[in-house]
Amino acid sequence: MKRCCALTIPALAALLFLPIASAVPEGVRTVVAAVVAVSADRPEGETVSLGYADAVAVNLTPGSPFIQGIEIDLRIPRPLQSAQGAFAWSLYKGVTPAPAVDKVAYDGERLLVQALPPRAGVIFQIPVSPRHSLRSGPYATVLPMLLGSGDFPILFKLSALTKGVTSEQEQARYQIRIRPLFTDEGALRLTVFPPEGAEPGFTPSVYVDEKKVESWQDLLFLKKGLHTLQVTGEGVRDESRSIPIEAGKVFNLEIRLQGTRPVVVFEAPANALIYLDDQPVEHAGGARIQVDPGERTVVCKIGDYTITRRFNAVRGKTYHIVFSVELQIQENP
Repeated sequence: MKRCCALTIPALAALLFLPIASAVPEGVRTVVAAVVAVSADRPEGETVSLGYADAVAVNLTPGSPFIQGIEIDLRIPRPLQSAQGAFAWSLYKGVTPAPAVDKVAYDGERLLVQALPPRAGVIFQIPVSPRHSLRSGPYATVLPMLLGSGDFPILFKLSALTKGVTSEQEQARYQIRIRPLFTDEGALRLTVFPPEGAEPGFTPSVYVDEKKVESWQDLLFLKKGLHTLQVTGEGVRDESRSIPIEAGKVFNLEIRLQGTRPVVVFEAPANALIYLDDQPVEHAGGARIQVDPGERTVVCKIGDYTITRRFNAVRGKTYHIVFSVELQIQENP
């Protein structure tokens, strides 16, 4: 038994794209042949077989920031290629209820409708990222829309525009492949640890390829290739890195900033007494103390043994103070 068509637009064959201005959902009755999940985990996509009045539902799996679009590659069977103006496709967004193969009644906002051309196939690309670089060309047409996560699921539906569907056309099967389209970008996830003794609210400045990045705490999307990174800040040593970015991957980097104030590190026996500029130092476990630049005095005591040293602390330098008492026994002939 022939299925009745949902579209009755006689002049549709002469249209390229017919956008639907109304945002009011309309009723759609169709057989959903499959529900396809577009995911970064399945870059090859999925192929579905459709009849002339069937539909395929598409969900966009969240979590991949590198999917810029969805490609719909429709292969038109030979018996339908000569039926110019007799068949069409339409696209709906915000489809409810959730599409399933055992349901036929839905509501959705129709976005576009187009007559199928008299050739072997057509390829449509639907942007889903505001950063997309998709462009129409001889092999694919970019649809004039941008879909967000709240627009899914979408429904791609086939329809007959005439009542005279032949038995051969009714039995013919379309092949449709739906796959994700990826950007040529990767991303940098940067974590910066402040230096010891940093003031509360310390925030460094981050530059990528010599351009300052304001929201570097977020994921930084970058074109694939080698990039330069600089992290600077008041009172810290500048840090520079070369960042290799691969398409579709996140590069994780942690940077621990070092202050420019001189650092003094102590190593001494547990029972030793150490004073830095007349102030006692708790040196257990190897103390690290930041000091102001200039001349410093360190005194080390153990029992009746005392040793005093002076040194000039220079900005950006680290000084290791090692206090040890050695006992040597030498035997001579």
